[in-house]
Amino acid sequence: MLSVTDLQDCSLLGVAHACKRESQCYLQGLPNDPRYCYELFRRAVVERNQEAWELLYIQYLPLMLGWIKKHRNPDTDGEETVYFVNAAFGKFALAVNAEKFSSFPNLSSVLGYLQMCAKSVMIDHRR
Repeated sequence: MLSVTDLQDCSLLGVAHACKRESQCYLQGLPNDPRYCYELFRRAVVERNQEAWELLYIQYLPLMLGWIKKHRNPDTDGEETVYFVNAAFGKFALAVNAEKFSSFPNLSSVLGYLQMCAKSVMIDHRR
């Protein structure tokens, strides 16, 4: 198992690939290591790495689409679901800076906040 320092020394693409692999293990109910996905979020937020943001978007687009579709009112004005995903990521990016990121101890807490941003975007749209 890699230490935090070793994980931070891994290439961005290596971290993204491991994040994808570990996420697939999680979805299959297999043992997994969420530190890679957490590291991808850390690089995006703390290091302000644009490529990390892009890789996060690719990684979590399916999950976010599911969250949005679950909370979307079928009577909305036809906004594309991706619009809401983008708005949720935007809300997250504006709300979470390096200091606030340190208050998220693990991937579960980061994803919980991202999900809250998705719900918030949907609530705001309904208003």
